[in-house]
Amino acid sequence: MIQRDNVFSLRIKDAQKGDEADYRITLTNHRGEHVKSSGKLSVRGWCFTNTNTTLFQILDKHPDLVSPLESLNPLFDHLMNLLVDKEKHTLTIKDCTLADEGEYTVVAGDSKATAELIISEAPTDFSRPVALNITRHEVTLSWTKPEGDGGFSITGYTVERKEMPNGRWLKANFHNILETMFTVSGLIEDATYEFRVFARNSAGAISAPSQPSEAITCRDDIEEPRLDVDASYSSNVVVMAGEPFKLEANVTGRPIPSLVWTKEGKELEDTACRDDVGKYTIKLNNTAGEAVADISVVVLDKPGPPTGPIKLDDVTADSVVLSWNPPQYDGGCSINNYIVEKRDTSTTNWQIVSATVARTTI
Repeated sequence: MIQRDNVFSLRIKDAQKGDEADYRITLTNHRGEHVKSSGKLSVRGWCFTNTNTTLFQILDKHPDLVSPLESLNPLFDHLMNLLVDKEKHTLTIKDCTLADEGEYTVVAGDSKATAELIISEAPTDFSRPVALNITRHEVTLSWTKPEGDGGFSITGYTVERKEMPNGRWLKANFHNILETMFTVSGLIEDATYEFRVFARNSAGAISAPSQPSEAITCRDDIEEPRLDVDASYSSNVVVMAGEPFKLEANVTGRPIPSLVWTKEGKELEDTACRDDVGKYTIKLNNTAGEAVADISVVVLDKPGPPTGPIKLDDVTADSVVLSWNPPQYDGGCSINNYIVEKRDTSTTNWQIVSATVARTTI
C-alpha cells in the first residue's frame, strides 16, 4: 500500500494469473462510519518497472495486431519508443519525469490491460551526519530524516566512510539501517575519516549523498559528563494528579555516560499520583567522572483526611470544643480551611456546622 498525499495505491509486483480477483477497500472514520469501494483485477500479461527508463511489455498471440500497434509509433515523442518483436510488444519511456505519470492502456481486440506508472523522486534534504561518540575503533553517527521522501516512505539508509586524505568511499554497513543512527566499527586508531549517508524510499529510489561529516579522528576522547537541565526545574515542577509528566535533561560526555533516574530507588510511574511527590535525581557516569542533578516534583491533588482522632474538650450541655491535626498530605499546596459536619446518632444525614474553619479547632 502506497500513500501519496490523499491518494492511496495498492501495488502488486510481478502480477500473475493467480492475482486476478475482486479487491475491496474499506474506509472507516473515528465515528465508525464505513465507505467501501471495489474493483476487479484482470492480468493480461503486462508488467513494468519503475526506473529512469520504464518498459511496458505485452505478449500477444495475434500477429495481425502488429501493424495497428506499429502505426502508433509516430504518435510518441523522442523519449518514447514502441518495439514489436513477434509476440512481444514493448513500449519504452526514457528519462521518465512526473509528466509521464498515469495509466497506460493497451487494447487488443476484446482484451484490454492497464498499468499505472508512478514516478518516484529520490529523497532530498537531510542533514550531514554528526558524531555522538568516538572511540579508538568505532564512531557512532546520527542524522535527521530527509525532509523530502520522494512521495514514498523512507525504508532505510546506507552509510559510507572515507579514510582521509586520499581514501575512497566504502560502504560501512552490511545490513539495512532503519534508524537515523548507526555505529561504524572496524576503524583504525588515530586514523581520520569522513562519513556520508544515503536514504532509500519504498519505491527503490536512492538519494544523493548527504554532505560529508566533519573529519573525525578515531581515539578514545574523554570528556566529563555534563547535565544541562532547564532553568524551570530549579523550582518545584507542579503537575496535576493523574496526568503524565516528563522530566528532561540534555546529556553530554565521552564515552557516552550511563544515565540513571531515581526517586528513592524506585522507577518512575506512567502517571502522576500523590506518591510521586518528592525529589528526583538524575545521575551520569563515565570513565571521566559523574554528574548529578535534582528535580523536585509537586503533584496537585485533593488533600488527605485530617489526622485523628478528633479531641473533645470543654464539653457542656449545649457546646463542645473540637480539635484535630492537619492531613499528612496537603494536596500540593497549603490548606485554606476545613469543613466541619455533624450527625445526630439517630439519623444518617450529615449537616454542615461550618465550611470556613481556618484553624484545626472549633
